[in-house]
Amino acid sequence: MLTSVVCVLVLLPVLAIPLGNFLSPGALPFSFTALALQRVLGGHAVSTQEVVVFGAAAVAVALVALTPRRSAWILAPLVVVALALLSVPASRGLIDASRTQQSRFLGPVKEWIDRAGAGPAFYLYDGDRDVDAVWENMFWNADIRAVYDLPGTQVIGPVAQREVALWPDGKLLPAPSQRNVVASSNLAFVGERLAEAPQQLPGQAGLRLWRLEGPPRVAFRITGFQPNGDLYGGSTGTVTVFGCRPGKLHVTVLIKTPVQISLTRDGMPWRTRTFQTERVWNARIPAPPGHDGRDACSFELKPNALMGTTLIEFEPSP
Repeated sequence: MLTSVVCVLVLLPVLAIPLGNFLSPGALPFSFTALALQRVLGGHAVSTQEVVVFGAAAVAVALVALTPRRSAWILAPLVVVALALLSVPASRGLIDASRTQQSRFLGPVKEWIDRAGAGPAFYLYDGDRDVDAVWENMFWNADIRAVYDLPGTQVIGPVAQREVALWPDGKLLPAPSQRNVVASSNLAFVGERLAEAPQQLPGQAGLRLWRLEGPPRVAFRITGFQPNGDLYGGSTGTVTVFGCRPGKLHVTVLIKTPVQISLTRDGMPWRTRTFQTERVWNARIPAPPGHDGRDACSFELKPNALMGTTLIEFEPSP
């Protein structure tokens, strides 16, 4: 009787596991066994998974309960064999997961920052949705010496970080001491772009390494665009130029379908362009008047259908 009660108490936690959620790629950081079972059973219905997993658990408990003490030694090699069999799909899953993580966060070269040879750099976190990219790049690149956050953002976890303010003229205060910066490709800095890492993350741009020219200063920031530069109909792409002065915003627009594009500057309508056929439009949008390099200005593109962009840069007047 006591043996039966113990067997039931052992099985109950296993039977309570929601296999539909447990046997998933997300199990990787927590359980290699779950990862192995997911690779073996992931393509089957949840009912099949339950039959296999719960059935195996029941058989294992029955073997422990029914095997005579003098023959109990045989259970040890059975456990070793079972774990060895599970290690094969688990190791393959780890290899695949490692490759996926690298393509998501680091690009083709894990040490892309160190290999650029620029020297000490700081990471400027602007709220990209997958914060793991910060940790991955810090692990593989010793040149990242500090992490700074734009207001309203924070890297989750026990990493030393400091909030830095982005001023209208583009300055970062308090100014980091490093002369190089790693940041989202949504940010452009006054300086030279040295390297970049394309990230395969939905809704998130890649990373770039910049060698700064003088104190850290952001040239412009883009928001609302897809990582590939697309703008969907009804959405708004904004380019904020810091330290705005007389000049022109250059945007290479890919017309993919009949579209009407509304252009505004500092929130005020400026011009509307209509296109009926596919083409490339090299837009030159003059900066709004009244800026002398001490504040920011903004440019907004609002298409009513899908459009693409490639080059985005601001060219001050001579």
